[in-house]
Amino acid sequence: MLTVKEVAERLSISRSLAYRMIRSGEIPSYRIANCRRVSESDLEAYIERSKCETDKQLPVSTKRHF
Repeated sequence: MLTVKEVAERLSISRSLAYRMIRSGEIPSYRIANCRRVSESDLEAYIERSKCETDKQLPVSTKRHF
């Protein structure tokens, strides 16, 4: 089980953002005593769901800003 701090470090985000993602249910968590914990398998599943498909390109803007 990972702490919120460890989740934030693995995702390279702030602890406050990690807490928000956990509170919203985007990342599943468990409450143990008075602490939040995230299982490694749940975090890996979140990362897999968040992957962008490389064959789908973002639309290219035709406007040019000079």
